[in-house]
Amino acid sequence: GLADALVLDSCYGKLSSAILGWWRFVGGKLLMVVLWPTALVTMPFVGFNPFKVDVSKGLGRLLGTPVLVLHGERDDLALPSEARRNFDACPGPKRLVWFERAGHSEFRWEQPEKYYRELLGFLREHGFI
Repeated sequence: GLADALVLDSCYGKLSSAILGWWRFVGGKLLMVVLWPTALVTMPFVGFNPFKVDVSKGLGRLLGTPVLVLHGERDDLALPSEARRNFDACPGPKRLVWFERAGHSEFRWEQPEKYYRELLGFLREHGFI
């Protein structure tokens, strides 16, 4: 009820995936493996369990809210499987747009024509512009 529509641009599906993705993005798989236990250690300090924060579950409750998912096929921070998981969780109406050869949020500047065509088309289709 808080949103008339959603645009998910390079969005993760679970907070724990975002944490691991950030470490993988910054330092590769080795850093991801070495640092993953810090997510467990920080739980008492942040006051919640990042392994239970699930965007996809929330998306499943968006009955009738249009959702546009934009994602790079080579995203190392929020893996493409996260975009697919988010998309599959949405009851619809929904659209998933893949950007070939694009990493995390790179498509905005690498493929701006396609990005704006898809974004503006989505907004027009649902009566926002």
